[in-house]
Amino acid sequence: MRGGVESTSTACATGLHCIGNSFRSIRYGDSRRALAGAVECALNPIALAGFDRMRALARGDQPNISRPFDKKRAGFVMSEGVGLVFMERLEDAQARGAQILAEVVGYGISSDCYHISTPDPSAIGAVLSMNRAIGNAHLEPKDIGYVNAHATSTPNGDSVEAEAVRQVFPEQNIAVSSVKGHIGHLLGAAGSVEAIATIFAMNDDVLPANRNLEETDEGNGLNLLRENQKWSDVSGNKSRISICNSFGFGATNASLILKQF
Repeated sequence: MRGGVESTSTACATGLHCIGNSFRSIRYGDSRRALAGAVECALNPIALAGFDRMRALARGDQPNISRPFDKKRAGFVMSEGVGLVFMERLEDAQARGAQILAEVVGYGISSDCYHISTPDPSAIGAVLSMNRAIGNAHLEPKDIGYVNAHATSTPNGDSVEAEAVRQVFPEQNIAVSSVKGHIGHLLGAAGSVEAIATIFAMNDDVLPANRNLEETDEGNGLNLLRENQKWSDVSGNKSRISICNSFGFGATNASLILKQF
């Protein structure tokens, strides 16, 4: 574990940036292995007050419910946690007989260059991030079977991401879900925890539902999962390849392509 130590702080994209940067370090030969991910412990009065003043937190008659893509979504529900993955060169993992859960095959980043917290309404930042990851993996959009969305349950954020997915995957009716309805928004740790969720979704053949999704105004052209479903039922015989998104405040975006090994 002597390839180097880095600390990344890119808001809600931190965890995914850490995994993506480690992927690049291993690919470019700077490291042979890495422990990558993020931890978040932000449930304190100052953080809660700050996000509440921004009107980013869920409010109204159900302030403790996260409902990504739902018509009644009104903000995110903060949570805490940690997600770490052990990464290494394929040949090293095979040489030591490791159980390989997934392969990172592509990584893309972008910036909206628009606003400190509001995404560009054209969805250009999210579109660039996903397209760059797909290109980096030498794949086509049709090769992807599932989108693990960043969707935090905010009105603007979910809407812009839905539009971005439609632009990148036109006429595919691709399966999309966000696990934040189950576990809340882990801020900096969200991306790494959700990458792990995506890995297990592929390996366990269970695509997670958008919890608390009752009525949506973002479903046009997308298969927003309302219940847990088998990969084979949703994406047919496609190889199990997923894209995981993290789009943070400050217009910092990351997308990671994961493939079942």
